[in-house]
Amino acid sequence: MKKGISLLSCPHHIGVVVPDLNAAMNAYISALGIKFSVFEVDETNSVFSGSSDAFRLRIGFGTLGPSAMELIQPVSGETIHSRFLSERGGGIHHLGFLVSGFSKVKKQLEHFSY
Repeated sequence: MKKGISLLSCPHHIGVVVPDLNAAMNAYISALGIKFSVFEVDETNSVFSGSSDAFRLRIGFGTLGPSAMELIQPVSGETIHSRFLSERGGGIHHLGFLVSGFSKVKKQLEHFSY
């Protein structure tokens, strides 16, 4: 049995791709009482691998205990998020971790084929 990845702690955030940011926020507000801050990103302030020249995302970010929830709604253009939504529907897209010693963590993740 392989030893687990020891350099990761509690996730900083859970990234969830959603087709409708307002509906998703309302559901999480009702169920969990999460309060969200909403902002937009586009090609002028963000870069995503494989994105089209122009894109826009709406993002809701809210705290959930020691972690946070990031709801991501693709609005226009092509991004990893819009492809995820069209291929799989909404759902958990990624877990974000804060780490110290990035190179060491990267090496350990590569050892486990991540």
